[in-house]
Amino acid sequence: MAAQLVDLCRTADPDVVRQGAEWYPSAHAEASRLAEAYGPDVPTVAGIIAALSPRQFWHVNLREAEACLAGRRPKGLGQNVAKAEAIRAGAHPGDVVRGPKTSAFGQLIAHPDDPQTVCIDTWALRAAGWPTDTVTPRQYGQVADAYRQAAAELGWLPSATQATAWIMVRGRAH
Repeated sequence: MAAQLVDLCRTADPDVVRQGAEWYPSAHAEASRLAEAYGPDVPTVAGIIAALSPRQFWHVNLREAEACLAGRRPKGLGQNVAKAEAIRAGAHPGDVVRGPKTSAFGQLIAHPDDPQTVCIDTWALRAAGWPTDTVTPRQYGQVADAYRQAAAELGWLPSATQATAWIMVRGRAH
């Protein structure tokens, strides 16, 4: 898997590599903007964004996170909305957002320079050559390890490797 990811990332044009390297820092900047506008700290905002993220386009995810922070009911999957509202009400994001993908997503938005965390979603699985769109927790760890290995070979952060591979497979950054 790691070799496939290295090969994929090495075929990316410089603009895609730049977009991949900037994706989580840019997401962090958006979370910082929302934190400044609405008062909670960046990890809290990142938790709300992560809670609302499943099955959402990025621009919709941000819009609904902002709605939640403004005290309006966000649109989204019911249990995800409940998680976002619980975080807005004061619950710690780590106590609410527990899935490996969503917790990694929130962690990377809050801390984009994290040298270990990797967010593995359907597109990250496809980029790694995983045969299905789902994984067990153990398999999630194996795929995340492949991204870390690829990142080490490329000299990149694992999150930048994942974001670059994601763009290569998905076709656009947002």
